[in-house]
Amino acid sequence: MLMQIDIAEHRYGSLLVLDNVQFSIASGEIVCVVGPSGCGKSTLLSILGGLVQPTNGSVSYSGQSQTDCLNDLTYVFQDFALLPWLTVRENIRFVLRHHALDPATCDRKIDDVLARTGLTSFAQAFPKQLSGGMKQRVGIARALVVRPQVLLMDEPFSALDAQTRELLTADFLDLWLREKITAVHITHNLAEALTLADRIIVLSRRPGRIKKIVEVTVPKAQRLTAEGQTELVALREELWSLIKDEAVLANQEVTA
Repeated sequence: MLMQIDIAEHRYGSLLVLDNVQFSIASGEIVCVVGPSGCGKSTLLSILGGLVQPTNGSVSYSGQSQTDCLNDLTYVFQDFALLPWLTVRENIRFVLRHHALDPATCDRKIDDVLARTGLTSFAQAFPKQLSGGMKQRVGIARALVVRPQVLLMDEPFSALDAQTRELLTADFLDLWLREKITAVHITHNLAEALTLADRIIVLSRRPGRIKKIVEVTVPKAQRLTAEGQTELVALREELWSLIKDEAVLANQEVTA
């Protein structure tokens, strides 16, 4: 499945939020979007997910959905959004309830996604019994159980401590290496973007415009090795040079 994004502009009233944002997403590709606070990253993701219609522009899709796809587009949020009175298994089952699936098919899909995300032994646990990292892993499993064509990830690791974020990023990279998931990933964390992305879209401060699209050419399988990390250092410096001055200005606006 391919997505083509052509947003001439998006406004909230008189406030111009996004301006001339155009790019495409190929099947099996992870595209990360970075930029200073308030640049329109989450608004862009909402437009991609169909939650918000752009003031002037369009998002188009091509290609056929895989046969077991239940939702073409599925979100993973920052705040986990788990139902505390349901177990891990029941939280995952919850998103299947509006689909015409028999109980045996539901159980098979849930067992499969629990195994894929390393959650099988936690199936009967409640959210309050899980760490932040495990809760987010459930959030990812819940998104994957519907076999989405595109996973829309809105800073899913930002509420986690640095160590857990790093571990979960590595887990998601391993999942991609096995399954070639297509995803759009919003993040403030440059190391996270460099670990996961095929391409990184750098937005300017509001109104968000594409300053540059940076290709990450280091093979994903090598990115967590010492050699791969060394190669990514120069790219991180390039990304930071594109963001730094505007990030300082955006932060001054927030704290003023």
